[in-house]
Amino acid sequence: MLGFEVVQASGEGDDVDWVLLKLNSIELMLNTAYEKPGRPSGPDERRVSAHADTLFYFSHPDIDMLYSYLLGKDMHLKQPQITGYGWKDIYLLDPDGYQLCFHWPVPCYYNRS
Repeated sequence: MLGFEVVQASGEGDDVDWVLLKLNSIELMLNTAYEKPGRPSGPDERRVSAHADTLFYFSHPDIDMLYSYLLGKDMHLKQPQITGYGWKDIYLLDPDGYQLCFHWPVPCYYNRS
């Protein structure tokens, strides 16, 4: 959905222990909490409920373009906001319930007299 391509993975399909993703010069590696032999049959609700306190920040130079791109993928998002410290951002939840923030400084915010 975000445009990353799978560079390497520990197996085929979605049932893998780790995956290395790449988008332009950005690399992101994701790893499961449990390797296959020790993986529980279903999600541990205590772990999932704790996801709300985890937020991943990604820098992206064109928040408005990213917002339009994600809307085109049928994602439901709030419009980009400018923070009190002068960054434009958008927030979303990934399929596992983790919060993702894409943000970038607003140049005109810092050029104020």
